[in-house]
Amino acid sequence: MNAAALRKELCLGFCADLVVREVPAGFAISASFLDDDGDAIGCFIERAAGGWRIVDDGRFLGDLSAQGLDITTSTRSEFLDQVLRPGGAAWDRTTLQIYTSPQISEPSADQILSFLTALQRARDVAFWSRERVKSTFKDDVYRAIVERFAMSADIWQAAPVESSLADFPADIVLRPRTASPGQERATAIFLVQTIESLSEALMLWQELQIKQNRNVRVFALLEDGSVNLSVPKAQRAVNRIEGVAFFKGDEGAVLDRLGRVALAA
Repeated sequence: MNAAALRKELCLGFCADLVVREVPAGFAISASFLDDDGDAIGCFIERAAGGWRIVDDGRFLGDLSAQGLDITTSTRSEFLDQVLRPGGAAWDRTTLQIYTSPQISEPSADQILSFLTALQRARDVAFWSRERVKSTFKDDVYRAIVERFAMSADIWQAAPVESSLADFPADIVLRPRTASPGQERATAIFLVQTIESLSEALMLWQELQIKQNRNVRVFALLEDGSVNLSVPKAQRAVNRIEGVAFFKGDEGAVLDRLGRVALAA
């Protein structure tokens, strides 16, 4: 195999502008697909132990990680696994390189084109809508809470803490199993990415004060510092509800604090 022959074979299967050149490790290929920066998406055909494999340069996933997008969360990693699988590809959780398994013979044109197509589709992980990001955040928090508290509390999603408070559903409700009869309590957890969500937590707290309900606690869990807590209604919520914490980057400490609020007598 040489660069000219490989380019000819690829063009027979896919009519696009391709650049194929020989490099010390094998071949470098640039396709007509462009990334968000306008650069061509490409790959390498490299010699590996036991034969050949197709790889990217590791920059795509590495850049996402450097920008603060956690691609190791279950939802995002499952998405990447799904879109890369048709291209016979996977990704390394440590090096963040996308690759195929080594094979004895050189990859065929179909294999290379499938890999490039998978790389193009994988870019969608960087352009999810805000609603998808919200869902991912909520999934991540719910999973972390279940892992930490499933043995000591009952946990519900998108539910009111009591039937009389049906107009004030929380994102997660945590109810300890060890409370004595007559002392049952619950914590309404609001997963906050907007001021409106924080206002919902405050409204539930105010309703609890009106009803003189001392068995329910309100906890706001913010994804990061993107919510402006300097505005008056955010400050009112922070000053009144039982707990406010930032989840991203300090998950263990947040779960510890939530445990103190939700499980303490």
